[in-house]
Amino acid sequence: MGGNKINPRFFRQPRYYNDFQCMGGSCPMSCCVMWDVYWTEPEIEKLKNAECSEQLRNLVDNSFRPIENKPGMFRIIMDSKKRCPFLTDDDFCSIQRELGEEYLSNVCTIYPRSSFLSENTAANYCYLSCYKVLDTLCNDKDCMMLENYDRVSKKVEKVSFDSKADILIRPELRYRNQISEFFYEIISDESRSLETSVTLGAVAAQDLAKCASAGGADLIPERIAFLKKILKDPKQTEKLENLKPNYAVKLGFAKKIDDIVLKSKMINLLSGNGALIADKYDEGMRKFNAAFAERPFALRNIALNLLLELNMPFRSRDYSIFENYCYYAAAIASVKLTAAAVFINNNDSQVEVTPVVTGSGKTAEAVRDIKISFKITTDPEHDFKASLAYIDRFFAHNNNNVKTILDMYKELNCMSPAYIALILK
Repeated sequence: MGGNKINPRFFRQPRYYNDFQCMGGSCPMSCCVMWDVYWTEPEIEKLKNAECSEQLRNLVDNSFRPIENKPGMFRIIMDSKKRCPFLTDDDFCSIQRELGEEYLSNVCTIYPRSSFLSENTAANYCYLSCYKVLDTLCNDKDCMMLENYDRVSKKVEKVSFDSKADILIRPELRYRNQISEFFYEIISDESRSLETSVTLGAVAAQDLAKCASAGGADLIPERIAFLKKILKDPKQTEKLENLKPNYAVKLGFAKKIDDIVLKSKMINLLSGNGALIADKYDEGMRKFNAAFAERPFALRNIALNLLLELNMPFRSRDYSIFENYCYYAAAIASVKLTAAAVFINNNDSQVEVTPVVTGSGKTAEAVRDIKISFKITTDPEHDFKASLAYIDRFFAHNNNNVKTILDMYKELNCMSPAYIALILK
């Protein structure tokens, strides 16, 4: 929903949000490539009325196509390399360079920022599909600390919110903020591993889902208070921390995720003779952990940002708190798979990777499959961030993919906190 006047009283956002700045031409993964970029008719008219060079005028006159069944909406026609025609050879926007940011579309101006409004609080966040965001999460330990801002009103250009109809269907949505804060607290706890934290979150999500399904939505605040005490039990944490990996489960799930999300050859980096090899997975993770030895916070920051941009606990209102949490856990499993696959590379070869991204546009309406090719290079950290940016397009930019992932869970008959522990450990 764009250009909406909303009047939340409070704004909650990670520390990095206000300081975000686009990398421009220095970004190794320009968001002006491979995306559907939408413009409104007034935005295009403003651009057409501007005084500009003949070259830019020709681009403006020939680069927009009406979107079927969406009156007043247009899509930029990408060139043969799937690049925005307004993108210069040095990867800068010719519109911004010649006319200024005020002539860009709303979509171009706000990405990767987004907001979610619940009651009187707007939660602001940025998408991991932006390389700059990932770079910040991997290098700034405190960037995911949540901060509050008290303001009278603010124009939020892109905002999602729970409607009255949504709350009638899912009464637990009345407690979205409390549930979200609860999960954020669980995942933030640095006294235990990220894998244990995510598993404990699954235990809590299943409990809250059962409470809601039994008609006890109004008991959720009381249930959260009870769960906070239960989850702090050191015996439960110790048991999960000492859980031995089940490679048949973990690598089987990893293979499914790669087939559905990436549809790439990246999984082959962990394979031998057609089978996934546990030793290669472990070696990849050891190399990743060594590379991030002085930044052990990176994966947790990524997990926390995913909580925000997946609008947990309700990515999709068609599913329960626990079902949505399973979707979140699948995203974390994809992050770990990517880390292992990229860092197993011995820095002496290049592997072509062609993920297929469902819902390639910057808005949820885009549901086309687009193939994206890039090479695993001699810089595994760059490749890790680049791969995650593409993975995030699947998980965070199209609600329809929730069903895809949950159908996979059901096919494997594995929707339980115990299974989530096994796919992550």
